[in-house]
Amino acid sequence: MAPIAYAIHGEQHYEDLKSYKAYRPASLATGRLAAIGELFLLQHRACLERAAGRRLAHASFVPSTSARVGRHPLGALLDIDADPGYVALRPDRTYPVGQRQFARDWFRADAPARGWIGGVVLLDDTWTTGSRVQSAAYALKAAGAPAVVAVVLGRFVRADRPAAASLIDRARARPFDTTRCVICEA
Repeated sequence: MAPIAYAIHGEQHYEDLKSYKAYRPASLATGRLAAIGELFLLQHRACLERAAGRRLAHASFVPSTSARVGRHPLGALLDIDADPGYVALRPDRTYPVGQRQFARDWFRADAPARGWIGGVVLLDDTWTTGSRVQSAAYALKAAGAPAVVAVVLGRFVRADRPAAASLIDRARARPFDTTRCVICEA
């Protein structure tokens, strides 16, 4: 799992991630998120493929578990669902929207029409507990994906949580730089 940036509660990246799914999202928020996501994927494709142990030929995203109608904002933001290697995930809507635990059957995925020709980059907008990303990755693997690497636009962090204080201090001490990632620096 590779978070692109921390989304510290109340700060700009957090607010962008919170608002881009709104009925009328701010164009600045969507523009910033699209730029960060696209730039990261371009700059770190080799890192992600090294982590996967193979070429990444497919893309997917964690769908909304609410009853959202129409194109998902993350699919639109990064144009993921237009990719020829796109693999759709469908949520089981019997799970509550606030579900925060891994579930093997939370999502379903079908194998791509042309078969699996590489690994999958699984994108999500936010990581809070990781339960949705882990459940979605499980569904992709169950459908036959040879490898799954997850990338999230923002790892939510709350400044009012004592356990997060040192993490936030370290994050604030280093300016955001798209050329760095957790995989490159590991």
